[in-house]
Amino acid sequence: MEIRLERVTKRFWRTTALDEVSCTLPPGKVIALLGANGAGKTTFLSLLGGLLVPTQGTIYFDEEVFRRRRVDLRRRFYYLLDRPVHGSMETVLEHLRTRIDVYGVNRQGLEDEVVDVLDALSMLAHCDAGLQRLSRGQKYKAALAALFVVRPEVWLVDEPFASGIDPPAIAEFRRRAREHAESGGTVIYTTQIVDLAARLSDLVCVLDEGRLVAMDSMEGLERVARHTSSVQEILVPLRDGEGR
Repeated sequence: MEIRLERVTKRFWRTTALDEVSCTLPPGKVIALLGANGAGKTTFLSLLGGLLVPTQGTIYFDEEVFRRRRVDLRRRFYYLLDRPVHGSMETVLEHLRTRIDVYGVNRQGLEDEVVDVLDALSMLAHCDAGLQRLSRGQKYKAALAALFVVRPEVWLVDEPFASGIDPPAIAEFRRRAREHAESGGTVIYTTQIVDLAARLSDLVCVLDEGRLVAMDSMEGLERVARHTSSVQEILVPLRDGEGR
């Protein structure tokens, strides 16, 4: 699925969280939304996920205008919040079952696949545990398991590397994200961690105070930023107009 934003702006009262962003996000890529706190990363992701509606501008999915009522389009992506919302009394398995039902997943071997995914995330022993009793990292892994099982065309993942999950789960996310992109899917995630974006992403969108100030491979951005390693340092030459 190709995603295109055309002069998309989102305002909250007097605050402009996203300012006339225009870009095309191609399929078959792992794409990082990179920026400091308050840069507009989560707003960007929430607009793509239908949680927010643009104040102005248009979002296109495969050249079709995206509107929240388009359930057929919304079923093609999965938005994983940085703090996933669960039913207060859900167990891990009930959470997966709910997501499977919502997305209409029905394929042969699904039960075995659920077991394999939970095992890969070290959550098999917690499958009957109530989510409210789990740690933040375990709750995120339960939500991540649902994403892996549903297999949507587009992954929208907010701050996976700041979610409290352990290193093996991070490695599993990276492995599956790469496999998903190589099979033609799209992975879009937010981060402030330049090094992780460099190692995982095919394309990096740099946001600064609601503006999309650069969009390139990490290698291209590093050339502009003179091989610096923080969001703030990468933004310095971009703010000065270099590399635009």
